[in-house]
Amino acid sequence: MNLAICGTLPRTPENGVWFRLIPPGHLSTALSSAHSKVALSRFSAGRLLPATSQFAALYFADDPMVAQFEVGAVLGSPTPGGHIPHPRLSFVSMNVHIILQEAFDLTDVPGAQVPLSTNVQELTGDWKGYTVRNHATPVASPTGVAPTQALGEALFRTGIEGFRAVSARVPYNKTLTVFPDNLQPMSSLTFKDQTGAVVHRIHSSPRPLPDMKKGGPKAALSLARSMILRLAVDRGASAAMSQADAENSRLSPKRPLGSFHLLRDLR
Repeated sequence: MNLAICGTLPRTPENGVWFRLIPPGHLSTALSSAHSKVALSRFSAGRLLPATSQFAALYFADDPMVAQFEVGAVLGSPTPGGHIPHPRLSFVSMNVHIILQEAFDLTDVPGAQVPLSTNVQELTGDWKGYTVRNHATPVASPTGVAPTQALGEALFRTGIEGFRAVSARVPYNKTLTVFPDNLQPMSSLTFKDQTGAVVHRIHSSPRPLPDMKKGGPKAALSLARSMILRLAVDRGASAAMSQADAENSRLSPKRPLGSFHLLRDLR
């Protein structure tokens, strides 16, 4: 895999609703990513990396059913009649409105897969075996960091906010990986349930104030503009949700759909 060209891949914005499943006990920290730094996943080597190289990542699917297959809430094949719900696991489904200024699209064959010298089979193939194989197993190698995990780290190092990929469980749908530490000022992840009782939101981390003694006026002006834009976006999103809720109530007083159903139509 040609990781050297990661920074040159085409970048496109993302603005839509993606789905995430979490255990009920973690609902209060639904969009937390701290645990993901050490967790092993398809695109992260987690604890296999030095502490200084570990990075946070949040994973989403483009469809609720795909999210269920990704986390193991549904077992079997996505074909009709080929799957059953897991009898012991419970998950809460979240509709998360994601706004990213820049994202890579690994589902783009000529734009991403060809330059990376990879393909869907490699991107969706075995990665768990890299930590299972050893001298005692019939197949002893390869081991260590899987190619897709090395790719995930390389993409994170470019400063990109996230990337789309082919789902490994439902290979005709997409997943979205978001790097919270790389979020730009105008980007955000927002979850609001239909009653408005639960709200989770993350956006770019606050930036340190510029040193006015070191030529800081221009930096201060840039920061002020960013803060004003951030406030405008927050207020605009809140107003849009309120207006959507009011419109839903007017159209269907007995069964309001909730603002996220209207926002989802904009996807």
